[in-house]
Amino acid sequence: MGKPLSSGLRTIAPKRSTSRQGRSRPSRGRGPLWAWSLERMEDRTLLASFLVTTAADNGDNTNPVPGSLRQAILSSNAVTGPNTIDFNIPAESMAEFPVPIAGSVPVGITSGPDGALWFVERSGNYVARMTTLGTVTAEYPIPTSGSQPILITTGPDGDFWFTENAGNKIGRLAPTTIVTSSAETVPADATVTRFGGGVYTAGSTIPAGTTLPAGTITEYAVPTPNSGPWGIAQGPDGAMWFTENIHQLGRVAPATGAITEFALPSGSLNVGGLTNGPDGNLWYADLNGFIGRVTTAGVVTTFATSVADSQPYTVKVGPDGALWFPERTGKIGRITATDATTAADAVVPADAVTYTPGGTVYTAGSTIPAGTLLPAGTITEYTVPTSGSQPIDLTVGADGALWFTEFLGASKIGRLTPDGTFTEFAVPNGGVAPAGIAAGSDGNIWFTEYLGDRVGRLGGPLTILPTAPLPAITQPVTIDGTTQPGYAGTPVVVLDGAAAGSASGLTIVAGDSTVKGLVVNSFSVDGLDLETNGGDTIQSNYIGTDPTGRIAQPNDGMGIAVLGDFGDTIGGTAAGAGNVVSGNLECGLYLDSMGNVVQGNLIGTDATGTAPLGNVATGIEILGSYSNQIGGTTAGAGNTIAYNNTADIAGDGGVLVGGSGDAIEGNSIHDNTGLGIDLGGDGVTLNGSHAGQSGPNNWQEFPVITSAIGGAATQVAGSLTGTPGATYTLDFYANAVADPSGYGQGAIYLGSGTVTIDSTGTTAFAVTVPGSTTPGELITATATDSAGDTSEFSLDVPITTVAVTTTADSGPGSLRQAILDVNAGRGGDTIDFNIPFDPVNLFSITRTIYLASPLPPITEPVTIDGYTQPAAQPNTLTIGNNAALMIYLDGTSAGSSADGLTLDASGITVSGLVIDNFSGNGIVIDSGGDTVEGNHVGGTMVGSTISKATGVW
Repeated sequence: MGKPLSSGLRTIAPKRSTSRQGRSRPSRGRGPLWAWSLERMEDRTLLASFLVTTAADNGDNTNPVPGSLRQAILSSNAVTGPNTIDFNIPAESMAEFPVPIAGSVPVGITSGPDGALWFVERSGNYVARMTTLGTVTAEYPIPTSGSQPILITTGPDGDFWFTENAGNKIGRLAPTTIVTSSAETVPADATVTRFGGGVYTAGSTIPAGTTLPAGTITEYAVPTPNSGPWGIAQGPDGAMWFTENIHQLGRVAPATGAITEFALPSGSLNVGGLTNGPDGNLWYADLNGFIGRVTTAGVVTTFATSVADSQPYTVKVGPDGALWFPERTGKIGRITATDATTAADAVVPADAVTYTPGGTVYTAGSTIPAGTLLPAGTITEYTVPTSGSQPIDLTVGADGALWFTEFLGASKIGRLTPDGTFTEFAVPNGGVAPAGIAAGSDGNIWFTEYLGDRVGRLGGPLTILPTAPLPAITQPVTIDGTTQPGYAGTPVVVLDGAAAGSASGLTIVAGDSTVKGLVVNSFSVDGLDLETNGGDTIQSNYIGTDPTGRIAQPNDGMGIAVLGDFGDTIGGTAAGAGNVVSGNLECGLYLDSMGNVVQGNLIGTDATGTAPLGNVATGIEILGSYSNQIGGTTAGAGNTIAYNNTADIAGDGGVLVGGSGDAIEGNSIHDNTGLGIDLGGDGVTLNGSHAGQSGPNNWQEFPVITSAIGGAATQVAGSLTGTPGATYTLDFYANAVADPSGYGQGAIYLGSGTVTIDSTGTTAFAVTVPGSTTPGELITATATDSAGDTSEFSLDVPITTVAVTTTADSGPGSLRQAILDVNAGRGGDTIDFNIPFDPVNLFSITRTIYLASPLPPITEPVTIDGYTQPAAQPNTLTIGNNAALMIYLDGTSAGSSADGLTLDASGITVSGLVIDNFSGNGIVIDSGGDTVEGNHVGGTMVGSTISKATGVW
């Protein structure tokens, strides 16, 4: 996996210079930094296309392997671009992993929530766990001897549930932990991540005494003797349902283990697997030639296949929302769960037939006209190409196709696309009877061998393992991993640098090139290097992770290094355009360049954007360059930059800025060790400390926030110091916890506002942004000038006030919700008001809250301040009254004996409200130490007119 972690660390001076620091790197030619401002005019020829058809590589640039990526790059370099390199690499050959005990007969298999494969051994009487490396980490003996487990699945509780066909029981395995009794070595080119977060890289040793998953088994006896439980699945009601080979279904309640049984129609013997259908019913396979639908109340409907005794073995929900089932007589069937009308003419594929419950039959090659109603229960059957294939189980792969096992007759794994196209893959060891099948967390297809005592693996990522550095890209080209068959939104082509020597994954010097849809990991230098020319686009890649995007397989240097290049696009705003750049041993993205746009990427997280997978150094490092755009305020523009600087290197963090004009806006920046944004790499740069000096982002000062009011929208007040007459953009962010420095990162982007600096050089602002917040959250902000210089994050300021922003009786922004938040400890010291208008009476200057039920008693100290509503004011006259109260609580519909406000704690203040039309009291004070002032209780208030002022109890 390359050199040790420590070799990737750098010693960072308190302030960065304009030269690259750290370990020495190969010399690289770079264009002048001003060249980006010139429009380059280049000759273009017709686009040439090259196809990668093999993952093989011999490291030879003179006689490369035909069809290899190396050959494609060399061929593209020989032709004036722009060119394309597409992929059509056949699926990887199968790998087979023996189970520890010969003759154990592995059968059912499932992918567990821990990412491992779990399977049952029918003769061995075990439940076993296998990692995606093919290592069995544990086998758990089933307490009942000779129970013959058949199928296994995950329940709603995260436990594993399985059927004991001979034991007449339902088993349940609850994972706990065990400790290894002996040391284990991780296979080459692999990484093991275990429960608890420990990571063991290729060749490393998992020591004896290491805690690994284990489990406790509980068994539930089926009431009917010799029932032969077979299939099992979680039902729509959250219970576990199972089939019995005596024409019954069973239901077991996970909380109690209580079992209920339901009789099936007469003659329904040998019932197979079942599943939770998309229509909220259970669907099961009947080996006599039926597919059954059963409600949770036990009402059964059956649908016959085309041939009696077709032996459908199980049923699963397919990628198209229909239900699919294998027939041991040699077909794969599809049945609709709900009525559907064809949107366009549909031609029945060759060797297939479609028929409806009403008897209409469409033969192979016939057309089902647009507008045809296909009722629930419509079946299409596809004939498997291999005669005598005996398919018995299926699953949906990461590629969106159906994958199925071909049992005794063929020993193959089949693949069927929803349009009816078959592909078959022979298992290397023939006659092994592939049985259960599951899609693994690694993107591969996993299956058990009933007669082979093995678990097999097929498909998934296709790994190109260069044995020497790949040629630099010297002509514009698009390298498009999304063209590889099986690509379904996540990369399946892996570029693994473990054997490439001193190299980066791809080096682009041509400019105007695109790389997308690749996994790039394990290179000794960087994942991608963009050099010399500009206009490159890098999208939809995983840089520094495994193919799942959940485990680090780091490049030893940067994930992406932009070196002297310019005008590049890293990611994008479209769905799926962003890259995952995580787990690398230096920074995620390094910009020694200008004019680049970085948007929509995950930098330091896994592919879900939620779990930590940080780069060892900074998330993004911008060194000595300018006019880069990091994020943005349009939809999809923001990056997530989180969990970086895992080595706690001084000066590193989320984004490190060494240039100028580098705008950092609209991102989610959080949980980085070090500052979220650091100008100069010297820690918090206090306002005024570099006044009049040039430097990173010209030492742009951050806003000073004086108050923050939460609610459905967030109101922030403060001030900014800047150039008189200049206008600055203020970006506001919320955080659940404070940064250790006291100066925020920016987890949640709330919105933006502007402020123009007056002649004094410091100007106050009051901005309302659309993002909702609640008291207890922390608000921070950045300022960006017209040249794109963004400041560091401001000091964290907690929200201590909740704002009422609607006259609605309940829900976000309502007075009722504000009181509930205060009572639950989520509120703050003050409930303020900022209601735009009264939707019931648009012409009223007051804002009337019509209550449909009594408000909850106020049980925590709080100030409810009606004077905060715009246009409201307290009385300022000694004689007379010029108060203007804008907030009106109307209890007309609040119910019998309803009170307006009930104060049930000390330290409550209520002011500036009109409280009227309640059938009970206006305000009830149940404790001492409260203040009620400036309200009009029991009267109507418009402007300063008082009709009465009574009603406090």
